[in-house]
Amino acid sequence: MRSGPDHAWAWRRALWLAPLLLAGCGESAPLPPVELQVSVTGIRNDSGTLRAMLCERGEAFPDHCRRFEWQPARAGTAIFRYSMPPGDYAFAVFHDEDGDQRVSMREDGLPAEGVAFSRDAMGANGPPSFSEARFSTAESTRIRALMRYWE
Repeated sequence: MRSGPDHAWAWRRALWLAPLLLAGCGESAPLPPVELQVSVTGIRNDSGTLRAMLCERGEAFPDHCRRFEWQPARAGTAIFRYSMPPGDYAFAVFHDEDGDQRVSMREDGLPAEGVAFSRDAMGANGPPSFSEARFSTAESTRIRALMRYWE
């Protein structure tokens, strides 16, 4: 067995480094992303644009989602695809037929353009809450949302 100043220094260095090396052992690697495919059905015409929002928990659903995309409207069905970490999300889309980049409203307070939400959620006096439209993705998922029009 070796002793002396070099040997003592090696032990001190090993004992000093051990907590640093062990600190990272409890952390897990980030989960791989999952794929989400949203089929929006019931689109009534080719006018304007479909504007879709995907919110994570904690974001102001449906108005201030960080994931936003759009595509030209086509009558029938539209597909939106996302790659994201597993978790809880809510999806909203509206058919911006007049191109003003917002949901136009009728005088009676109902949307003048089509709207759709995950879980086909509908709020009593406005859009649904995040919890009403929430769905979970632990693995790649496909969901449907029905576009609704009040005219």
